[in-house]
Amino acid sequence: MGMLLFMKPNELKNLRNKMGLGQKDLAAILAIPYKTYQNWEQSEDKANYRKIPEEFMEKIKVLSELKARSSATAFPRDLCWLQIPVRQNELEDLKLRADLKEKTVSELLREKVFEVLQSPLL
Repeated sequence: MGMLLFMKPNELKNLRNKMGLGQKDLAAILAIPYKTYQNWEQSEDKANYRKIPEEFMEKIKVLSELKARSSATAFPRDLCWLQIPVRQNELEDLKLRADLKEKTVSELLREKVFEVLQSPLL
């Protein structure tokens, strides 16, 4: 799975709908203004269309994968793990492993999040 470079508004809307979330819900989970999220789903030919920043595309992709892997019917409103900073030494380790495994840091980070979420201690 490669890094996302671009997500079209209709792809974003489809992912959100598959997760069963409204625009306000996903904006709240991502901790962004509702209007900002709304602009991301605007058609590219609209005046207020805005490209989705790559960091948010990654977060939305992770959310979508989490929803697909879980039997939960809803997301918790406080998905603070989306905003947890990685310690410098952990980031360096991820970068080294990314080079060795030919994966991106975000892919390895996503795998780590899934690993933690699936551990029996949660």
